[in-house]
Amino acid sequence: RLSAYYRAMWFAPVFGVFQVMFDAFCGFDFFFYSLAIGILFLAAPFLAYFLSLPLEERQPRLRREEEEFLGDAACRIWRFFDETADRRTMISPDNVQFAPPRPPAQRTSPTNVAYSLIAGICAYDCGYIGKKTLLERTEKITAALERMEKWHGHMLNWVKLPSLEPLEPKYVSSVDSGNLACYLP
Repeated sequence: RLSAYYRAMWFAPVFGVFQVMFDAFCGFDFFFYSLAIGILFLAAPFLAYFLSLPLEERQPRLRREEEEFLGDAACRIWRFFDETADRRTMISPDNVQFAPPRPPAQRTSPTNVAYSLIAGICAYDCGYIGKKTLLERTEKITAALERMEKWHGHMLNWVKLPSLEPLEPKYVSSVDSGNLACYLP
């Protein structure tokens, strides 16, 4: 309530009135500046009340066509991750080439591990897989992560699928490690 703000902040309006009266009495050349500052002090409780009001939350609504488009895209993306993942580790390869057709790359990186994790979580959220399937996939991915060679706790950037042996030259990518850290559930 506004009255509670004026009770709690009584000093500001009182100071504003005295400041304007003092400046008027002393005949300062900058009285209009003083008046503006005094009005701000008078209005301080109202401004505090107004600024503390909760914002009206407006939830954007998607059109039916947009929901269908996004649902179809999510389903296709999930199907890609599900179909290309190595069955022993459930980690997706780095890339798949379609034209000319080539088998999936037999290597992966921390970013691919991160996307494999988040794809499973999103598939669960969208209802494409159940909790049991999500847990099985996540357990396989985390077990694979535990088996991978690391440098000071960081997964090496390129790892051969399905053996999980590091590829030469061995190095850590700050970008890939950061992606993995951001997506860890």
